[in-house]
Formats: sequence, structure tokens, C-alpha cells
Amino acid sequence: MFRQDLELPQMLAKTYIKYGLNTDEFIVLNAAITLVTYGQKPNLGEIGQATGKSTSEVKEILTSLFEKGKIKFNGNGIDKSALYQELNKVIRAEMTLIDRLAESREYHDMMGSGYGHHMGEVELIPYEFEGEIQAIAVTAQSDYWSTAEMWSKQRMIELANYILKFTECVDDEWINQYNTELYEQREKQKEIDRILQEQREEERKKQVLPKNGYILLIRFPNGTYKFTYTTSLLLEQKISNTKQQYGDNIQIVHTLETHDTLKFYHKFIKAQFSNRINGDIYELTDEDVEYIKAEKFPSNAMEWFEGPAPVEA
Repeated sequence: MFRQDLELPQMLAKTYIKYGLNTDEFIVLNAAITLVTYGQKPNLGEIGQATGKSTSEVKEILTSLFEKGKIKFNGNGIDKSALYQELNKVIRAEMTLIDRLAESREYHDMMGSGYGHHMGEVELIPYEFEGEIQAIAVTAQSDYWSTAEMWSKQRMIELANYILKFTECVDDEWINQYNTELYEQREKQKEIDRILQEQREEERKKQVLPKNGYILLIRFPNGTYKFTYTTSLLLEQKISNTKQQYGDNIQIVHTLETHDTLKFYHKFIKAQFSNRINGDIYELTDEDVEYIKAEKFPSNAMEWFEGPAPVEA
């Protein structure tokens, strides 16, 4: 609504004559939409002071505009949305086909190809007369949800004239050169897309590659446990960092050198002891601890722990 309030005075100034207003009607209506903020009714006295009109003259002009269908009223006074739509129709009626095509393509590009069609995306349909196809008409739709409508006769004549003008300006050599450059650009883009796809695939492969590392099981003085891991530090560094983080009074219960550290930690350790976890603290039993120290895990976990078994020749 704020944008509409800003645009309305400019639109009215550009179109008031074609919209069928005389000078007095323009002056009063312009003051009414400029001075009256959204949600307030027109103050006839204030409009009169701004325009040099009496209150009765302002009322008479606004009443006349309403009776002629130039303005509408709602609970907030003048219906600015309705006026905006009517003035916009006047502006668009004056636009050439080229102007409307440029506007449509700009809006389409701004919104993205998923938004819908732009004005240049048309369908040529055959026109049959007396059993024979004798002409071609133009239809288009504004978006994916609308119905394709046939262009007006005047717009199709305008399009035909633009096409004819184009053929007078160029020859087949120019057209062939245009198509060749277009093909080369498309091939270059395909190559760029291929390289980007390969790069994305390489990144994806790097992300899924197993990462060697260490998992530590530590015990706190209160008898609870915690698992922590690293894929970037040496074991001694990880132990040192862990003690700095949690204090020297923790006990390093067991360490595991793992082939695929992240999978072993997230898919096995956390799943295996999910009923023992409270936040990120584990309440393990003595049997749980011995199980970890024994390093005899299910086959899938052993593959994450030790790596794939060697293939026998």
C-alpha cells in the first residue's frame, strides 16, 4: 500500500486527460489521494485549502467523479487500489507491443523461470477457412494457471509489422550468423555446466569418503561417561585437549582407532547406547564398558571400525 500511495499521484498526472478528467477534477482528486493517508476519510476542508476550492466545490467534484465511475469509495474513503488499477489500464493501453514485451521479459527474468510465461512466449495456431488453413493466429497465456487467449487483431497486426520490419533490416547471412553464435554460446554453457557438475560430484565423493580418527570413552568422577572423537588430531593431542576441556580428574577409559569415524560414532555408538544417553552424557553399565573394550562389534560396525575386509585372491 505504501508503494501504491507513492505511485498514484505520478500515474494520475500522466494519465488524467486520457482518463477523462478536466483540470479541476485532476487538481481535487490529486489533492485527495495525496493529502489523505490510508485508512482516513477525505477532509474536504483540507482539500479545499490545498486547491483553492470551497468545501462545497470539492464535495461536488468528488461526487461527480464517483457518479461517472472514475473513483470508488470504501470504508477508508477513496478506494486507492481501484483507482490504481484503472490508471494502470490507461498506461498499459498506451504501451507499444515492444514496450510490453520488454516489461514482461524483465519481470519474468526477475521472478525466475518457474514463475510463468512472459509475453514473448506465444503459440502460433492455424486458422482454417472453408476447409483449408489460410492464416495463423497468436495466442498466449500470462502464467501456468491461466488459459491461453488469442491476441487482439490490432496486436497481431503490430506484431506482423514488427516481423516484416525485421526481415527488411537483415538477410539470411545475418540470421545464420546469429544462429551460429547462439549455438556456440549454448555449447559453451553446456561445457560450463558439465564442469560444474563434475566439481559437485567430486565434492560429494569427498564428503562421503571415510575419515580415519579416534574415539575416546571418558569417565567423570560422578561415574557417568562420555564419547568424544576427532578426525584431525593425533591421539595424544586429542587426549590432551579432552583433559583441558573436562579437567585432569577425568579417566580415559578406552580409545578406539577408527576407519570411518563419523559413521562408527553416529550410526553405531549413539544407536547402540541410545537408551543409556542423557543429553550427551552416557550412564553405562560395567558390561557396556567391557563390551567396548573387547572391540568385538557387529559386522557393519567392524567395517566402520577396521575398514573393509581384504578381498581374497
